[in-house]
Amino acid sequence: LAGLVENVAHALIGMFVGHRDGRRPYMAFLMREYTTAGATFAHLCAGALEPMHRAVAVVATAAGDLPREHSDGIMAARAYIGQNLAFAGAGTPLLPRMGWDGYSAERVDRVAAAAVPMALAAFGLERSEDE
Repeated sequence: LAGLVENVAHALIGMFVGHRDGRRPYMAFLMREYTTAGATFAHLCAGALEPMHRAVAVVATAAGDLPREHSDGIMAARAYIGQNLAFAGAGTPLLPRMGWDGYSAERVDRVAAAAVPMALAAFGLERSEDE
């Protein structure tokens, strides 16, 4: 499970940060809908967010040896997704703080590497020795 969580964290960071310039309008829309639950939120939630959240909650409940749909697993899934989603809007303050002019592949990997330990912690997992 730790390897799966790590791979998904890298994929989410790559999606949210790695293609930032091309996704800027989409990510701005997504963040606005997340915070205001506008008219399209129900459609967005049913089509993309809820299936992703349910899949991550399955991993969270498995990691915690909990029954499916257990509230602790649902909350851990939310923490995991939110932690990765935070980088969708973090580019503006993060880039100057890091002294970066943009996100290269190496920089995306650095962001993902920083996010992975927190992602694992959300599920109470540790990296295995062979990873």
